Amino acid sequence: MNLLPPGLQLNIRLQCGRLILPVDTLQQLAATVRHNGRYVQLSNLQTHIWGGLVSGAISWPSDTLRMHPVNVQLALRFNTVEYRRLLALLNRSSRTTSASSVSPDPSLREAVLSAHGQVVATVKNLRLPAGENLTNLQLRINKNGRGFQVPYLNFRTSAGGQGRVSASARLGEGQLAAAHAEVELRYGTLDVQRLLGLLAALTPPSSGRDKFANPARLRPTTSPFLDGTVTAQVRVSADRVQYAVLRGNDFHLVSHLESGAARLESCSLQAFGGKVSLQGQMQTDEGTNHYPLQAQVRLQDVELPALFRAAEALHFEVLRPDNIQGTMRCEADVHTNLNAVFLPQLPETYAYLKTDLRDLELLDVEALAQALKFLRDKRTNHLYFEPVSPRFVLDGNRVIVPSMHLNSNLTDLAVSGEYQLNGRANLYVGLSPMQALFGNNKKRVDRIKSGEAAARPSRGLVYVNLSRAPGSRYKVRPFQKQEQRQKQEQLQQQYQQLIRTQRLDTTLRLLQRIETRKDMNN
Repeated sequence: MNLLPPGLQLNIRLQCGRLILPVDTLQQLAATVRHNGRYVQLSNLQTHIWGGLVSGAISWPSDTLRMHPVNVQLALRFNTVEYRRLLALLNRSSRTTSASSVSPDPSLREAVLSAHGQVVATVKNLRLPAGENLTNLQLRINKNGRGFQVPYLNFRTSAGGQGRVSASARLGEGQLAAAHAEVELRYGTLDVQRLLGLLAALTPPSSGRDKFANPARLRPTTSPFLDGTVTAQVRVSADRVQYAVLRGNDFHLVSHLESGAARLESCSLQAFGGKVSLQGQMQTDEGTNHYPLQAQVRLQDVELPALFRAAEALHFEVLRPDNIQGTMRCEADVHTNLNAVFLPQLPETYAYLKTDLRDLELLDVEALAQALKFLRDKRTNHLYFEPVSPRFVLDGNRVIVPSMHLNSNLTDLAVSGEYQLNGRANLYVGLSPMQALFGNNKKRVDRIKSGEAAARPSRGLVYVNLSRAPGSRYKVRPFQKQEQRQKQEQLQQQYQQLIRTQRLDTTLRLLQRIETRKDMNN
């Protein structure tokens, strides 16, 4: 760092087209150099390095026997910065020296990392590997010794969001030893897939070299997020939100970026006429096309027609929105893999669902019409149901119904079996012909609507098997009670086995923790 001998006094204007330092090269350097015999000062400094423009002032003691911290007051301006190129620069190894080198000159990067002072930087465009880019970055760094603070880092995103970051960090042996950041993002309209891409892009794959880096000079670009060096809390809010076919509003998310994962502490939005919330964790170190996600989801008072409208948009062969009325509360434990565009891969999706259905009405449902075809359509085309709380398991595109008891205005029903989202079905339905033929339909409807009807065990049921292939009509086959019991036992075994093998959490402990914290705060 010291080119000047002690005692020499200078006050000169320096201009240099190219100054080669260990590892780094300064281009178009200009500065006023002053030396009073004890200190070297570079003022009116301007130079190009690392693809940007640096200006300001630098000073350091001229003691050539020891390495002293450099004092800096710098402004950095960059047009476009590649995020992985930046990681490569930050992770670059210190220059190796021979044992005979008593006091080797440090690289410019090492000198900056050991400096005291302030740095203000602006970046027009920070390119991330995927998802959103960050634009109009403005940040300030205050450094003293091994620690430094980032009081602010303001930016906008290419998707119309704006963000602010504050951070603190500690260096050790010329490398980042630990850091924590608080990130706030605000959107008018948020695309969740792009947000997940942004979070994942901050934790790129831990192997491979950066294509913009010189392999002889740079180490593999391992993100410090992956090894736990950097942690961050991310808060996101949006007036409107979209995720594939889902549309909602009043979105709020709190996530923690940890070693190879984004932990969702809380996420909520208004959708389907009710409220949706979830907690869980998404892994970010499994590759760019593979993001395992485990989440527990709560739906509060969502409208069933809106929910089935979304299912119809996904081309699932289920009830149409005009076939169903009512509301649902649901708690679910979901395990899935998100693909390269952060959508669940249905064949690799498993879930346990605990539901609570209220004001349920079914209109013109083919399966019920086929099961009750001994009655006129007028009696079967609109059924009202008492509140019911069934449990389901999702196995890819297959929904397993272990046991569901429904009390309707027409007849008590017992339903079990499996239904595939492509329309294939194999259901076992128990019903009471006596109730259907001789029950007072109008009075039962009135009692159900008023909430007076009470659930009671279904008796004297006759069982039929409803089956169909995708795109075909239901086939109805009556069968005996003993056969129904055998099928019921087989379904229960499949249900329990799937819960065990996929380690589905039927206690929904993450959701229970949230409720416990809410109760304690109240």
